[in-house]
Amino acid sequence: MNKPTRKMEWVVWGGLVLIIAAIGGAFAWSRLHVGDLPLPVLGQLSDFNLTNQNNEAVSLASLRGKVWVADIIFTRCPGPCAKMTRHLAELQS
Repeated sequence: MNKPTRKMEWVVWGGLVLIIAAIGGAFAWSRLHVGDLPLPVLGQLSDFNLTNQNNEAVSLASLRGKVWVADIIFTRCPGPCAKMTRHLAELQS
């Protein structure tokens, strides 16, 4: 078997370095441009007034600017409510 020439080794290593640099550059570029596009509006929520588990009033205005997830369940629901509650508890943790 022929021994690789020194020039061929430089070409292989140089190509490898270029590929790694390109991947790193693409990653950095994607991280810097994440916030450029606004999130799409999937729907608008009308104002509401609810009471949370601490007996405190919660409205759309009190949640504005915060990240939140809502789930309305029935305590006597025989179907998927218990599973949804477990998943939301995991999310909260």
